[in-house]
Amino acid sequence: FGELTSGWKEIDGVWHYFDEDAHAVSGSYQVVLSGVPVTYDFNEDGNPELWLSSQNEEYQAIYSIVAGEINMLASTYFKTHFVFYSSGALGVAGGCGTGCFYTNCIVLKDSKASNSYEEFQLYDFEKDKINNEYSINGTEVSKKEGEQAFKSLGEAIEIKPKFRQLF
Repeated sequence: FGELTSGWKEIDGVWHYFDEDAHAVSGSYQVVLSGVPVTYDFNEDGNPELWLSSQNEEYQAIYSIVAGEINMLASTYFKTHFVFYSSGALGVAGGCGTGCFYTNCIVLKDSKASNSYEEFQLYDFEKDKINNEYSINGTEVSKKEGEQAFKSLGEAIEIKPKFRQLF
């Protein structure tokens, strides 16, 4: 394929997204560019983010576009969905196996990810209870710190875009 860097590349008429190591990211993104876009300024910084979706809305991605630089902020697939917060933070939530649910949030600063908060809710079948595990910027933290971090994001809000056909 010649020299390959991260980003979008058309190969045999199909668009593929490649990560920093030039590995093809999930084939689900092949349908995104023939899908539907919408822009929305989630953190109200004057730089609207681009929200792309497949036709059936099972695969979605949100990108920031600042000074000509495009960065993927988050993506979903059929088992996950976006969560938005009143602070302008953006999250992805969904199932991660039997008895497991997770939420991964990023705080946007100048339309770029500045902090990330992650919560895993794991069901303990033997004790019939849910255990929560938290991390901030990839480092495990106490339940109290994790709960405070998520509380700082504000209220979860629902955003239902009206997608338009791209092609």
